[in-house]
Amino acid sequence: MLFFNTQRKYIISMLSLFDNIVTQKSDGRETRVPVYWASQERLVQYLSKRNNQSKGSLPLPAMSLEQTGLVYDSPRKTNKLIQIPISKDIVTGASKHQYNSVPYNFEFMLTIKTKTMTDIMQILEQILPQFNPSVSLDVKEFPDGSTSSITIVMLSVDVDYESDLQEETEQRMMTATLQFVLKGNIYMPITDTGVITSIENQFGTHTPENLHNKYIIDENIIVKEDL
Repeated sequence: MLFFNTQRKYIISMLSLFDNIVTQKSDGRETRVPVYWASQERLVQYLSKRNNQSKGSLPLPAMSLEQTGLVYDSPRKTNKLIQIPISKDIVTGASKHQYNSVPYNFEFMLTIKTKTMTDIMQILEQILPQFNPSVSLDVKEFPDGSTSSITIVMLSVDVDYESDLQEETEQRMMTATLQFVLKGNIYMPITDTGVITSIENQFGTHTPENLHNKYIIDENIIVKEDL
């Protein structure tokens, strides 16, 4: 196998952290806050399009998640020559192995758009306590379904309680942006390990005669051949 779709699995894991966020009105009604995989510019464009179609107010609150960077994480570097056994055929003896993974930090930004300060504060109160300052997720990174623990760290929170007038909609929005880093890995492909069936070698003592002797080692049988 050459590809593990690791980045896609990390993106889905990040989105899952924020797909159960709700806001509550004074009468007790709850509204689920959708999260989209998009930049904040794309989010505003999408909401504006929906606003024009419905001829009403912007469908807020809403959130968007985007990947902003991918950086090699040298402190987590491991020996790249170590082979990890994957499987072995008990009949033929053929096996599969994989070299150590390469550590990378996947950087994400979550953008929150709301109409009111109450909504943005309610959303933050549901997200911030999850990170202290990090959270661990079990991600199925391998084809056999086995999981590995991935750490996600919150780096910063920036809240703008002063609403901005959006030119596209002529409506006001409040914005919060949260920066995260996911400490993940990019995996090497799984490769086949050949089975050693025979070894051919030449060895001998310092005598001229023995230097010209050839030995073939095959299936634990040593055969001497004269050259």
